[in-house]
Amino acid sequence: MGLRALSATALALLALATVGAASSAAARTWLSPVDLSANWRGPVAWTPQVAIDSEGDAVAVWTLENGGKGIVQSASRPAGGAWSTPVDLDTVRSYSQPCPQVAVDSDGNAVAVWVGTEGIRSARRRAGSAWSTPVTISARWRTASDPQVAIDSKGNALVVWTRHGRIESASRRAARAWSAPVDIAAAGPFPPRVAIDSKGDAVVVWTLEDGGVQSASRPAGGAWSAPVTLSATASRLANPQVAVDSKGDAVAIWTPEDGGVQSASRLAGGAWSAPVTLSATAQRLTNPQVAVDPKGDAVAVWSLFDSPNGFTVKSAQRLAGGAWSAPVSLPAAGDFSDPHARLSIDSQGDAVAVWRGPDGIQSARRPAGGAWSTAVSLFGRGHDPEVAVNPRGDAVAVWLRGGEYGVVLRAASYEAAARLQRARAYAAPAAHPEGTTVLVRLRCRGHGSCRGAVKLYFEHELIAKRHFALAAHRSRTLGVKLNRRGRELVHNTHRHRLKLELSGRGVKNRTEVLKGL
Repeated sequence: MGLRALSATALALLALATVGAASSAAARTWLSPVDLSANWRGPVAWTPQVAIDSEGDAVAVWTLENGGKGIVQSASRPAGGAWSTPVDLDTVRSYSQPCPQVAVDSDGNAVAVWVGTEGIRSARRRAGSAWSTPVTISARWRTASDPQVAIDSKGNALVVWTRHGRIESASRRAARAWSAPVDIAAAGPFPPRVAIDSKGDAVVVWTLEDGGVQSASRPAGGAWSAPVTLSATASRLANPQVAVDSKGDAVAIWTPEDGGVQSASRLAGGAWSAPVTLSATAQRLTNPQVAVDPKGDAVAVWSLFDSPNGFTVKSAQRLAGGAWSAPVSLPAAGDFSDPHARLSIDSQGDAVAVWRGPDGIQSARRPAGGAWSTAVSLFGRGHDPEVAVNPRGDAVAVWLRGGEYGVVLRAASYEAAARLQRARAYAAPAAHPEGTTVLVRLRCRGHGSCRGAVKLYFEHELIAKRHFALAAHRSRTLGVKLNRRGRELVHNTHRHRLKLELSGRGVKNRTEVLKGL
């Protein structure tokens, strides 16, 4: 009996990967930035946004103003590869504000939205494919603005925007058409912000004209709840932001007009907590940002104007269900332009912040529960940075830089330590020159190399072993030949259950049943 006749239980495949032996953590730095938008006299790039999927593939969108018209453009980059040539998604009136936004699911399928001539427009892009023809998802020929898009792990997307003093929403199941717009509530002076969890449950927050912050929630595929008030203060509140963890627990943050930073939280399906103050200063605060990891641990950043020293970027953190820490300063003081700090977080709780500092575009990293690193410079001059981080810690940042030939968009990437990301096992053909062999397909992603061993077990008995070394962004098929004892066990046993178990430094432990052997 050959391996092709095996049906199901005791043969276990254990792939042990020791990762990053060829590169140290010190070598894992931001890569050199590159220009994304065209660099010729006249065009002006603005409003960039970026997203990155679980594989490290990135997509960016922005607006290019050229020759009296606005063009919504996009470029993409496979993990470890180069950015593509920009493509045009839509053309809009030059005096409008397209404000393009983009989101990607775990498989790299992307959804972009923007303000078009006819209303809120959207296009989608399957991983590795071209963008679809744009469609209008809001009421046509009626003023709409400030779209925000979120997408869950299955590719179901949700967009919110404002129109005629109201907040509206549309949703779309993966690869299907957009729903008709629905009304959520009265809009305020700042755009609504939306977040969605892995199951597709969503929460949106916004401010009221007469002061206060409100929120509504929606289960996957369901209807929006009635608005609830998070803060009823008469003071005008600004810049609301919201983030959710994998369970749907939410954290919101905002800044009162008279100074300070406040936050409220909510367990999935529960009520919002009373607001708490993260910073009680009366000094000018701008651009609060909040990010939450899958466990519910949160980190926040905001910009504080500390005269006469200019702006400083502040940060606080909070364990799931706990209290916020005292604010700490990131090294960004001394610049009298708003740092425009931005924040993202990976599945382990490691955070990345970018901002405009006195030395140009800067970045710092914070390990889960730890302190912020020393800032590093990504580029000597620039403004309006944005950053995205995927679950494994790969990051991509985009920003604008001015120069002799207008304003262009730049991007830089940070790749996490190399790790064995994929392993597939299948039977070798009967005529394979190595005899009774299991073929194991390995793929290494990240920065550095993957080194380790593939071991085959029958129950707890080792029956094959082979070492490997694999450069990042490379794949390899190993022929793992069974030893004599392994061949005897396989040929003399009629009932087997095949399992693939991955473990080791840099490899997420998992066990799965092998099929097709």
